[in-house]
Amino acid sequence: MKNISILIKPSSSKCNMRCTYCFYEDVSLHRDIQDYGFMSTDTMKSLIDRAFEFVDDGYIHFAFQGGEPTLIGLPFYRAFVDYVQLNITGKHQVTYSIQTNGTTINQDWVNFFKANHFLVGVSIDGTKDQHDYFRPLASLKGTHAIIMKHVKLLKEASVETNILSVVNNRFVDHLEEIYQFYQLNKMNYLQFIPELNPIGIDESHLDHDHYEIFLKNLFDHWYEDVTHQKLTSIRYFDNMLLIYLGYEPESCDLKGVCSIQNVIESDGGIYPCDFYVTDEHRLGSIKKHSFNEVHQSDKSKTFIDESLIRHDECYTCPWFKLCRTGCKRRRTSDHKDMYCDVYKAFFSYADERFKKLARMIEQGYKIT
Repeated sequence: MKNISILIKPSSSKCNMRCTYCFYEDVSLHRDIQDYGFMSTDTMKSLIDRAFEFVDDGYIHFAFQGGEPTLIGLPFYRAFVDYVQLNITGKHQVTYSIQTNGTTINQDWVNFFKANHFLVGVSIDGTKDQHDYFRPLASLKGTHAIIMKHVKLLKEASVETNILSVVNNRFVDHLEEIYQFYQLNKMNYLQFIPELNPIGIDESHLDHDHYEIFLKNLFDHWYEDVTHQKLTSIRYFDNMLLIYLGYEPESCDLKGVCSIQNVIESDGGIYPCDFYVTDEHRLGSIKKHSFNEVHQSDKSKTFIDESLIRHDECYTCPWFKLCRTGCKRRRTSDHKDMYCDVYKAFFSYADERFKKLARMIEQGYKIT
């Protein structure tokens, strides 16, 4: 049985917002063609054909990101799902997700997501002041109010939704009010990612002191919630807990080795990872190459092998089993995670409580 997850960029790098920290704009500026346009129907069908060619009997996940993936319009997604249905058999399990800035969502989108069981990730940076400072429209108008209105539509329809927030120094300075905002609005499924440094720059845009404070304070809130049966899912801590329970983490940055993430740009180009959609990392095209061919290529193997290069200190570090050197994209030129010191301090701070919670779960405690 083979499974595959495919990350699709149907709108390429197009976006109606001008977030100050957008990593994909930086990525697109490091290739000859910044914007490949909207994905054509032929490319869409080739992509789906390749997915079912690869998976005779198993799981296929189609994830949509951008740029802003909704800009291509709802008819594209309806056609996508319809074509999948023409190919699917009783041997396949197909699921969908989308990461959106939330500005274009209306009731038609909500009805579509509900009918087709989409997991919808919405990018929100907490409170209005914080969010609008970093995530304006191209006109520089704030977006928080309209996004919150659209999140309400999703929640009212019981569409499975989670929140993605980017962490920077200003975010950390306002963490208490931001966390209260999430709780007040019943945003219980959260993912936080550090603001990514531009390609080729080792220095981080989130300073180490702030990030350490963030992890410790956020952990305190999360631990208080989960030990009092108040559901708060924070992806990073959930993955840490999986490791403490003896399971493999689901988050790729904690696996210790890269895998090919099957990122498809709108022209059909295949790339190993969302952070590496550049000309030098292009692995082929779904119009010409099967996923088997791509996965077995020398270029793919080199990409994976490079993720196994670590600093010598990593092999004797007591926290290696938790960090596993982190995401390749966040490593410095000497092959350390740029936040190595922060993670060491955090693991030391949280270790006993992670162990305690793992024991509680092994003894039957339920996080509801």
